[in-house]
Amino acid sequence: MRIHYSVLRFVPDPVKDESLNLGVLVVGDGDARAALFNKRTKTKTRALAPRYDSEHVERAIAALSEEFGDDAQLGFDRDMHKHATDGVSRLHFLADGMPNQFQLTKPRLFNCNDLMTGTRELYELFVSGRLVEPRDPAVSGLMTRQELRGRIAKVIREWTLDSPYSVLDERQVPGKAARHFADFWIQNGVVSAALYAMPDHPDEANLALAYRDSLPTVVRDFEEINPHFAVFAVVPPQSLANPNASTFVQETKRLFAADEKISVVEVDDLLHERFKVIRGLTLESDR
Repeated sequence: MRIHYSVLRFVPDPVKDESLNLGVLVVGDGDARAALFNKRTKTKTRALAPRYDSEHVERAIAALSEEFGDDAQLGFDRDMHKHATDGVSRLHFLADGMPNQFQLTKPRLFNCNDLMTGTRELYELFVSGRLVEPRDPAVSGLMTRQELRGRIAKVIREWTLDSPYSVLDERQVPGKAARHFADFWIQNGVVSAALYAMPDHPDEANLALAYRDSLPTVVRDFEEINPHFAVFAVVPPQSLANPNASTFVQETKRLFAADEKISVVEVDDLLHERFKVIRGLTLESDR
């Protein structure tokens, strides 16, 4: 089935362009509605906006929970329900009219098996990986894109605290000829580097290959703007991976071994890559 969804974002300061995804609102067939919100965000909210009253976040979530569904335990505590007002129109209305600190993305389509499954998948994709079911032992140690992005974010948020560089999270940025997407962009006036989370989980194998194949195109388009621009393919730590995990990672390392603009970095080594990423440099000695 096809459902419409919007992502609720907390943006304390639009100028800084930093945000926290709080939840997803979904409308399915027959105007059935559902929602999942992460109500355990006080720590993240305070880190993002120390002076902002976290109760405003809680009230916003409570209001939308009442209309679209109750998820107090990050699960579905009520049966899916219908409302007389068209749900998709309501999403558009909220997206256009919410205050600056709370933003709702324009409704988009998502294909899924059913409303509940689709809502859970969207929550895991945009908000948190907590709802993922226990894994098959055959894929233990392999990382999804969302898990890998979380590890990357914890590291690079620290990089910009004492530098003029800023981080742009999950967005399209214009290059010389076209716009491109990256999980994270590092910039200071001009874009210095792009970081891509390269999952090795089999459920996201096609996504990882598509990401990997696009990297040379991104490099070529941005190096005309910044000659020092570089791309970093961030892969899962091999110490956590089972023998099957290393196949994708090792293949990726071989593919870009001769490319001075593309570095393959294990996420646990990312802390040591700060200078290279910030300056858009690839050091030959690190290969």
